[in-house]
Amino acid sequence: MTPDKYLNVTAGMRFINEFDEQNVYSLNDAVSESDKHIAAEEHYGKILFSEPVSYKKLASLINQGAEIKHTKISDAFSFDDYQSQYKNSHLLPLFVVDARNNVRIFSTSNQPEIAPGSTVVARVKDNESKENA
Repeated sequence: MTPDKYLNVTAGMRFINEFDEQNVYSLNDAVSESDKHIAAEEHYGKILFSEPVSYKKLASLINQGAEIKHTKISDAFSFDDYQSQYKNSHLLPLFVVDARNNVRIFSTSNQPEIAPGSTVVARVKDNESKENA
């Protein structure tokens, strides 16, 4: 992953041959439709995360103090509860580790099953101002 969207597309195209289209992911670095020199999306993998996120957006979140948080989902604390807990924050689920330690990546085309015993790994940026803390 680099800030160069064209290099990212090229890398995705290269690794599809090695890992198959279902196992290659890229950021949604909004390549304009008028750019005739970019390959179609299906040639460089799935788009990462459940919402469109560019390299610039990820870097910005890091610079603003976003953290990686791991949260265990249980019968008493569902994924809906988890999302409600962070409703006043910028929550970007990255992947889920299930009870058998299988990693499932969030993508625009795939929302992994999140069952009790799973751990959600997400980038969280608190949106509340320090004055309210």
